[in-house]
Amino acid sequence: MKKIVKEYTKCLEQIAESKKQIETHQKQIADIGRIDVSPNNILHANSTDKSFIYGLGIVRSQIDSCTLLGIPSEEYNQKFNNIILLHRTKTELNEMLLQKCKLQIKETELWDLMSSDDKFPFVMETFTM
Repeated sequence: MKKIVKEYTKCLEQIAESKKQIETHQKQIADIGRIDVSPNNILHANSTDKSFIYGLGIVRSQIDSCTLLGIPSEEYNQKFNNIILLHRTKTELNEMLLQKCKLQIKETELWDLMSSDDKFPFVMETFTM
């Protein structure tokens, strides 16, 4: 029984940590906001991978053109880096959300097991106080 309670407590701690990481990634995404690559291509957290690929291609082309013309390309370099950061953060966030869901399912399963009156009649008193 102690093993299940310990596992349940650990699961709750992991969910709390997961929530903190998710909030951090959501803030990073909000800070980046949307990226105007071209009038027809605006990237944001819900953009598809293909949109990111297309956007990177456009910006890479703009950087190459600046280099050929001898024009400073800092603006495009920053945009390029932001596209990569946004995509990476979005991907990590999706993985974290999936992991949080798995942890919540595990939490529910453990709670159901612990709250079974037949197996552990005293557990409910411990966690509902």
